[in-house]
Amino acid sequence: MTLINYLSRVHFADGILEDALHSEMERNRCARPLVVFHDRYAGGSDFLDRLTSGFPYRSKIALHQISSDRIVETDIKVLNKACAAHKADVVVAFGSTDAIAVAGWADTCVEHRTNLNGAYQNTRTDKRAPLFFAIPGIENLPVYGAGVQFPAGHSPLKAAAYTQPDVIICDPTLTIGETPERTASAAVIALVRCIEAYVSDAFNPPADGIALDGLVRTVSNLYSTVASDSLYGRRELMAAALNGVLAWQKGGGMVQSLADALAHEAGGQVDQGAISRLLLPAVLEFQGDVRKHDRYDQLKSVFRIPLHMSLPVGIKQFLADLPLAQSLSELGLGQSEIKRTIRSAQMSWGTGAISEETLMPLLASTP
Repeated sequence: MTLINYLSRVHFADGILEDALHSEMERNRCARPLVVFHDRYAGGSDFLDRLTSGFPYRSKIALHQISSDRIVETDIKVLNKACAAHKADVVVAFGSTDAIAVAGWADTCVEHRTNLNGAYQNTRTDKRAPLFFAIPGIENLPVYGAGVQFPAGHSPLKAAAYTQPDVIICDPTLTIGETPERTASAAVIALVRCIEAYVSDAFNPPADGIALDGLVRTVSNLYSTVASDSLYGRRELMAAALNGVLAWQKGGGMVQSLADALAHEAGGQVDQGAISRLLLPAVLEFQGDVRKHDRYDQLKSVFRIPLHMSLPVGIKQFLADLPLAQSLSELGLGQSEIKRTIRSAQMSWGTGAISEETLMPLLASTP
C-alpha cells in the first residue's frame, strides 16, 4: 500500500483566491510570476482580473497564453523561453487542465559560460524549475499516465515529466456561471476517476475512502448544480474533482485510457467528459468479473440502484439526462478512430482489454 503522495499545500474555500495567492507569494518570497492561461480566458476575463489583483504590489507580472487543446512539444519550448526571458520565480497556471499541464513542464535555463582563448564558449546549461502554483477551474487538475500507447510519430508528451503543483488554490466561486455542458462534463470526469480508483485491484484503503467520498458528493449534487448553478453545489463538485485526482494514485482505468485515446484520435478537439459518459457503463459491463462484484454492489448503494439492476445499467440511467453528446458519432468519432483506439489500448493492457463489440454500439447509442 502507498500513502497519499499528493503533498501540495492546498487552499480550499469560497472566495479565497486573492488572499491565498497573496499569502503564498509572500510566504515563498516570489516577485516575478509568469501567469499561464488558455486564451479562452483572455479579453477582460473576471478570472484573470481576480488573479492578477492577488499578487503583491511589487510583483513583476508576465502573461503567457496557450491556445491549443492538445499539449505538444512546441508549447513547452515556448513556455520555457518565456520563463527564461522573464526570469520567473513562480509559474501560476489557472483555469484549464491544458494550462496547468503545460505549466508543470516549466523550467528556467541558466547558461554557464567560460572564456577560452579570448572567445566565450558554453560549458553547460542548468535547468532550474520555478515554483508552480495551480488554480483549477471547472476542469480541475490534470492526471496522467493512463498507459495507452500511440503509434510512432503520434505520441503525446510523456507524463513522467509533469510536475505536481507546489500550491493548489481551489476557489469554487471561480466556476460560477459555467455552462451546464461544461459542468456536466467535468463532473463525469471526476466520477469516472473515483469509480475506476475504487474498483481497482490495488490495495489502498485511504484512496478508496477518498474515492467514495468524491462519488457521494458528485451523485448528490450533479443534477442540482447543472440546473441551478448554486455555490454549494459548485463547492461539492470541486471537492469531488479534487478527490478524483487524489484517488487516482491507484492508477488510471480503462475508461480514462480509452477517453484519452479517442480524444487523441480526434485531435484533442472533443469533450472527454462526453466520451467518458458513454464509455463508463460499457467498460464496467465488460470488466465486471467476479473479483469486482463486491465493489460493484457497494457502488450500487451510492447510486441508489435497485438490487435487481446491474451497476452498469444503473449508472447508464443515472447519466442519461445530462446535457452531453448522445453518441460517439455525434462527437465526430467513427469506426476507424474506434478501431485504432482499441489497438492502442490492447498494446498497453493486453489483447483482452476491450473489444469492438463493446465500443462499436456506442457510435449511435443513446445513454
